[in-house]
Amino acid sequence: MARRRLWRTRTPRLAPALLLAGALTACSHARMIAAPSQFALVYRAPSGNVVLASVDGAGARRLGVGTQALLAPNGSRVAALSNGGTASLTIYQTEIAKHAERVLSHVALRLGRPDWSGEHVQLLAWSPDSRLLALSADSLSANGEQPELLVLNTVSDTLSTIAAGDFLGASFAPGLPDRLVYAAASIDQLDDNTVPLFTASANGSDRRQLTRTGLAADPVWGAAGIVFARLSRLGSPTSAPRYQLWLIGAHGRGLRRLTHIAAGPPVPDAAGAALSLSASGTRLVANFASPNPNVSAIDVWTVELARARTIVHRLTFNGAQFIAQGLSRRGGRILLSALDSAGKQAAVESLPWAGGQPGLLVAGGAGPSWNR
Repeated sequence: MARRRLWRTRTPRLAPALLLAGALTACSHARMIAAPSQFALVYRAPSGNVVLASVDGAGARRLGVGTQALLAPNGSRVAALSNGGTASLTIYQTEIAKHAERVLSHVALRLGRPDWSGEHVQLLAWSPDSRLLALSADSLSANGEQPELLVLNTVSDTLSTIAAGDFLGASFAPGLPDRLVYAAASIDQLDDNTVPLFTASANGSDRRQLTRTGLAADPVWGAAGIVFARLSRLGSPTSAPRYQLWLIGAHGRGLRRLTHIAAGPPVPDAAGAALSLSASGTRLVANFASPNPNVSAIDVWTVELARARTIVHRLTFNGAQFIAQGLSRRGGRILLSALDSAGKQAAVESLPWAGGQPGLLVAGGAGPSWNR
């Protein structure tokens, strides 16, 4: 099987250094906007600027040039990678006043650790309380580049290394204490189609292995357990590898298969996640590559988990091409990126869970995330 990196969308190359810097420093400007709507959507404009807006795309405010913008669950912070001469991870912070909301820009991290290659950084997920940010980055060792899974505490400004290996996704537990699940493997394990699931505390301690066999990817931790994609059949000259969705308990018990669908490898969105869960854990949206290797397409699937029998549906868009970028907390709407003929993200739209016509939120936006 081809190594997972061939299926992953890698982040653009950044400046050759990555780096830890000190305390939060406020930006020189703060902009006021009218109440009462709270910021709930972030995206990248064609100019390259990260833009924060209300849930319907209105009240847009430019934050700065960046990529991989990721909005915290409570709307208080936006993480983004930027490159203003030196690559940096920027945390933009918002404050909600009595009658208005303002955006304050803070630089929390400047990437520049001597043993980091600086080529690949992927922002992965915020913790539910919006304090912790999971990301992966490649470090340099005697054996070449070695990816690391890291957690940034945006309150204490500390960075913890959780594990080393090839990572196929990570997600925080929906409640406290701070804990996350991730899929990780060595190169030898990847070549043997083995990628276990692990959980660990957000400081890297108390690591537990949940699965021992099979290739697991893109775990998302919900109220009912951890849902993940699992390789069920290797590819051939006429078909792509086949994946299914599985569920496992937080302590490694209750492993069961959820779907029996025709799905290729999972396709991560702008935040490196292929699966998104509602807060209740009863609804899920997933991106998979087409199982036909001759077709360059992304299939968006919806999954109802609350019933005795899992209900799975592949969305169709009358010839248009979309990738799911998230699911609202209650599971009522799906955040989508419309793709142009070259497969580039060209607009931000949303779709009711029950289906229908996608509604335009932002023309010309890409890489959106929300906390609706």
